[in-house]
Amino acid sequence: MLEACGLKGFQIGGAQISPRHANFIENAGGATSADAIALMNEARRRARERFSVELEHEVEFLGGLELEPLR
Repeated sequence: MLEACGLKGFQIGGAQISPRHANFIENAGGATSADAIALMNEARRRARERFSVELEHEVEFLGGLELEPLR
């Protein structure tokens, strides 16, 4: 689904959606947790817009980190 949204290789800051496997986020160099979360938020937004699907994260956030609620 993320590949169909054109997100393979898409990058925010140092975090990048893998160009090989769109379900993985990679550190392309100097990624912060904020970069990774922003990338996840963008992927969720695009999936919702294109497919009307609400993606859920598979990771557990610790230390006050969390995704933005979709609007």
